This record gives sequence, C-alpha cells and structure tokens, in this order.
Amino acid sequence: MSVFKSYDRAVAHAEAEAVAWESDMHIVAAANETFAVVDEFDLTPEQDNAIVDTIFFEDTAD
Repeated sequence: MSVFKSYDRAVAHAEAEAVAWESDMHIVAAANETFAVVDEFDLTPEQDNAIVDTIFFEDTAD
C-alpha cells in the first residue's frame, strides 16, 4: 500500500501498479486527506468502504 497527498499522483501510481502486478488497484480515502493505493486482494473491510476510485488492469497482450 502506498499513500499520496495528491489524488492525481495516486491515480498515476495505481495505473503503473495495475500493469506491474496485473491486478486491479483501488484508490482509498485515507487519513489526513490522503489517498492510499491498495491491491484488490489486500483490501480490508474498512478500506473497502472508503474506495473512491478503481483502476482496472486491462490485459492488452494478444
């Protein structure tokens, strides 16, 4: 899990992580107006309730 002060930086990181890990990444509202990037398999119930966006992995390999 990585935490960012900027939503845009969280999105950019989530996009890169989705490709690197071939997994959907969730952007979660975190403490002190920050955003956490969490892998779909690592979400806690509390984080699941705080999802603000999801970056979906798109397999473009043919």
